[in-house]
Amino acid sequence: MALLGLDLDRSPVRREDTPPTSSATSPPETAGDIVKPTAIGNDSRQETVWKGADRGKTTVPRVGEKRTKSYGDYYKGNALQQLLNATEYFVGGVGDRRQRRKLEKRESLEEIAPRKRKQTIKSETSAEKISDKKSTERRKQIKEHSEPKPHNESEQEQSGEQNGCTPWFLSHEMSKNVKITWSFFDPEADNKPKELELTSAYTLVNDRLDRYVMKNPQITPREVYLLYPLFDYQEKYLLAECKLNAWFNPIADIARVMELTATVYMPEKARKKVIDFDNPSNCLIKRWDDAVNRHDGDQLVQLIEEYNSLVAKLRKNGQMIQHIRQRKTFPQLLVHEIMNQCYLRGVLPDYRKLRSYKAFSNYVYGELMPSFLSRAFNQCNLSHTKVFIDLGSGVGNCTIQAALEYGCESYGVEIMDHASRLCRLQTEEFEKRCAIWGVRHGAMKFFLGESFVDNAPVQEVIDRSDVILVNNYLFDSELSKKVVDLFSNLKTGTQIISLKPIVPPGYTISWGHPESILSRMKCTRYTYGENDVSWTSKGGFYYITEVLPHINEEYLRALPARSQRTRGKELVLNAFTNNV
Repeated sequence: MALLGLDLDRSPVRREDTPPTSSATSPPETAGDIVKPTAIGNDSRQETVWKGADRGKTTVPRVGEKRTKSYGDYYKGNALQQLLNATEYFVGGVGDRRQRRKLEKRESLEEIAPRKRKQTIKSETSAEKISDKKSTERRKQIKEHSEPKPHNESEQEQSGEQNGCTPWFLSHEMSKNVKITWSFFDPEADNKPKELELTSAYTLVNDRLDRYVMKNPQITPREVYLLYPLFDYQEKYLLAECKLNAWFNPIADIARVMELTATVYMPEKARKKVIDFDNPSNCLIKRWDDAVNRHDGDQLVQLIEEYNSLVAKLRKNGQMIQHIRQRKTFPQLLVHEIMNQCYLRGVLPDYRKLRSYKAFSNYVYGELMPSFLSRAFNQCNLSHTKVFIDLGSGVGNCTIQAALEYGCESYGVEIMDHASRLCRLQTEEFEKRCAIWGVRHGAMKFFLGESFVDNAPVQEVIDRSDVILVNNYLFDSELSKKVVDLFSNLKTGTQIISLKPIVPPGYTISWGHPESILSRMKCTRYTYGENDVSWTSKGGFYYITEVLPHINEEYLRALPARSQRTRGKELVLNAFTNNV
């Protein structure tokens, strides 16, 4: 006010009946009976008197009153009037700038409570429905298991067929046949004894007897031997019942070996004695499944002897070697089961240390299941003429599967010490298991205990790779940027399998860096199913990114500021001049 040459009394006058705690500048609804400021002046000076009577035009209107002032009203009048109007505008509100709202009646606790109770009851009801459904299903399962089973085998077959149950221990319906385009079966395979020291199934059980039923068992533990199809190899087992905490089941493992041998290595007539898909009622695997359900250990031993006798006969007359040499395809379950055997014997005995990594870091360990990898590799057209590398290979599962299933040149890079050690153990077991099964794989090499960043030998492999796998699900931004730098010299046609997109969402070509490898990438999203990855049982997304010979036109978009100048119209940039 001094700047305007005005001498005003800054302390407003309260009415006598105004409460001391009320503010003279507060709104009328909250400050008792405080009234507007009214200016009374002469030609040269003006003084302000706060009256407690009538409210003039400059009064902040009551709620519901029609407002007559607009935003520009405080520019009218002399200097003092303008200043007062401006003060009233910013403090009390003029026009609709700070329009007061009527205070809505707050709901009472009695009105709110029933609504909350209703919501609670609703949530509890839905939870109870889910719980009741699960309980009903569980009671139904218990009732089915507790009901006496029919003694007649034909009745058992009919009940099994009605329930749609099969006695098979391998997922035959999920397995596809792979066309043999390289020497998958070893041409030098024979039935001569081969000196191989493999980790036996007996060792897996005997070293952890506390996980098996040894006291008062329904199946008496005993040692048995199971013949493999080639090289006169037999594996020792300790036949014992599993407890809930056992991760290796010798009874199921024996059944899987018998199924796999019959499916792949036996001629049709001999195969049907072990596993008959058309009429499973009297095949060996069906009788094995029945004996397991009856806890008949003696019958299990007799079936093992029957199977061994059949394998020995086929070995002697050379029918199994002749059969595999005539095969044009092999089932994927052969690859998956060999890998499963190697993992059970090489990794699982010491797998707990794989969980010791820091959560949500770049070094968290996670695995991709064989069925998921087979699907992704097929989408990338992986073959024996191509090169594959896994950046962050862990215990080597993906590298091993690519080399065995597709016969390609396969590499893996792993920096963590414990995973590298388990990878060595699994690779040694894998070489021996391939030998006794009579199969061959592509060339393999691991960079263990090494990082794929700033690693010249690894970079050389990346530059000539046809398919690259990088599980970047938990990579931070810094490591993700380094991964993109590794791909700067990829050849045209290279495909990258990842769990997060290599090309960031919303990527556009930068004005200053149109030569980035990201500009020549095309990213496609796919969906993986339940139990396809180790860190969750739910499905999710994975991405396959292909390197194009030219700039991807999808990224030829104008920058946001430039597109705004075109009023929403999209500008396509010239790929050569980087201009409109």
